[in-house]
Amino acid sequence: MPLWFIEGMAEYLSIGPVDANTAMWMREAAHRNELPDVDDLEDPRYFPYRYGQALWAYIGGKYGDAAIGNMLRGGVARLSYREIVKAVLGVDTKALSAEWHAAELASYRQIAETTQLPGAFARPVIVAEEKGLRLNVSPELSPDGKRFIYFSERDLFSIDLFLADADTGKVIRKITDTATDAHFESLQFLSSAGAWNGDGTKIVFPGISRGEPVLGIVDIERGRIEREIRLPKIDEVLNPAWSPDGRSIAFAGLVGGFNDLFVYDLTTDALRRLTTDAYAELDPAWSPDGRRLAFSTDRFSTNLEALQAGNLRLAIMDVASGAITEAGGFEGVHWWNCRSTPRCCRPGGPDRARSGRCCPT
Repeated sequence: MPLWFIEGMAEYLSIGPVDANTAMWMREAAHRNELPDVDDLEDPRYFPYRYGQALWAYIGGKYGDAAIGNMLRGGVARLSYREIVKAVLGVDTKALSAEWHAAELASYRQIAETTQLPGAFARPVIVAEEKGLRLNVSPELSPDGKRFIYFSERDLFSIDLFLADADTGKVIRKITDTATDAHFESLQFLSSAGAWNGDGTKIVFPGISRGEPVLGIVDIERGRIEREIRLPKIDEVLNPAWSPDGRSIAFAGLVGGFNDLFVYDLTTDALRRLTTDAYAELDPAWSPDGRRLAFSTDRFSTNLEALQAGNLRLAIMDVASGAITEAGGFEGVHWWNCRSTPRCCRPGGPDRARSGRCCPT
């Protein structure tokens, strides 16, 4: 069986028919009118997990989950997926494609009519196709909006951190070199990002050194790592956030399979654990006064006794007392990446950019 058949089914059976990540892929494909036919799904251009799950969600919704079980049995009987579709659903793959496309377009037509594709209001500054690159991720804009850092495979041998001009995308300097520098074996680029300090002179990023998670602090102007903070009691460090006064770094840390919040005091070299529970706490961001942290958590929706995982929601913590309150938001969705805007965009902040618009975000 092709990957979309097996892996897409695994996604459908484990996650269910409704998934925000898959919905983003399908919404974009429908908006661009680039939905693939069923027979095109074997092309590696189409990610089998997302497109496969979307197709199975449609089949399960229209024909029932019993049809999915029967189609899997057809695979065991070594029938081709085309033969299975015809035998179980009573239509060929061409007709199934037309039905599936119509359902996707109907679901996302209203969104397509009220939103714009990025090209209508934005321009790219890093274009992967220029050098055949595929990975440019986790950008973080400097406080003045003039520069940004991001992870990239532009040097081919490794994923590294780069500093670039926000207006042109031109790389100013390479911050790390994991292929030749023995200090860092890898960077946590898949699910994390670096962070700037308040005046834009330093950045902090998570990495792995000698098998242990570390926080690397870089002097931007000199282009060198000035400090390496080792965290041997933590298994993984994600999404550090620099406090407004520059004294502390908050981050999500994985310990024993659970994500909790931590704060590292740069002046005393003291590590403080803010949460110790079975809930997930991710993506911390400081309030402008440094007294509170916004973060994503499932503590308001997960049922630990029934082992029912809930959605991530926004929460606010008073750092001094540790008190946590729910911040609200849309129901039934996942909330990620509580990132603050550049200082000049905040009410009461410095003057806006000379263009009259807010700093780029």
